[in-house]
Amino acid sequence: MAKETILVVDDEKHIVELAKLYLEKEGYRVENACDGAEALAKIKSLQPALVVLDLMLPEIDGWEVCRRARGDSDIPIIFGRSYQVDKSRAVQNREIGLDLTIAKQIIEAHKGTIGVESVIGLGTKFTVSLPIVKKSY
Repeated sequence: MAKETILVVDDEKHIVELAKLYLEKEGYRVENACDGAEALAKIKSLQPALVVLDLMLPEIDGWEVCRRARGDSDIPIIFGRSYQVDKSRAVQNREIGLDLTIAKQIIEAHKGTIGVESVIGLGTKFTVSLPIVKKSY
């Protein structure tokens, strides 16, 4: 039996397919949306346990999706793609209700992995694993 549903929102199909591969391997049911309008409709209809959200989306960007979703729901939302973060952006992220930003490209560059475990009523746990690199001098 599948665990909770995770909604992956990205307009790049290969990103969605990769996320789906890893999340389904962990037993999650994965739904996807390719633009902001579709994401908002699916957040409302599916009530997923977690939303992994890209920033640069057609029609409605990720920040606006997060802002609107927060008006109706407290579903955990993470931005799954990296972007430049400064202090003012971090404050804006908290104001719109963003739960976490993952610098995915940095983790991938170091051959790491990102894990997500969500239990309804208890919360969501995110793990980032990076391999140990032994250097010889």
